[in-house]
Amino acid sequence: MIQFPTSYLTLPEALDQMPENVMHCRKTLDRLTDFLEGDLDTDERRLVEHHVSACATCRQALEELRLTISLLHRLPKPKPRPFVQPNSNDDAKPA
Repeated sequence: MIQFPTSYLTLPEALDQMPENVMHCRKTLDRLTDFLEGDLDTDERRLVEHHVSACATCRQALEELRLTISLLHRLPKPKPRPFVQPNSNDDAKPA
């Protein structure tokens, strides 16, 4: 069963709670999507992994992003609308 957080902090609120890690957190939070998509180089990936292992706020943000992506993948795929293609007379007709 999926459990949703009962309270949310805004990003600025979360960062305000940890002034010594603000720059590390901002950089890490900016890279989480790339981290999950495998778009970081090896060094950047290690930095994110290291920071997330030590920072509860960024670890929570990563888990929430994973959950969000998982839930989005469960949504039904939208059906494409019929394509409208102009004919030689520039009148639009359904294909």
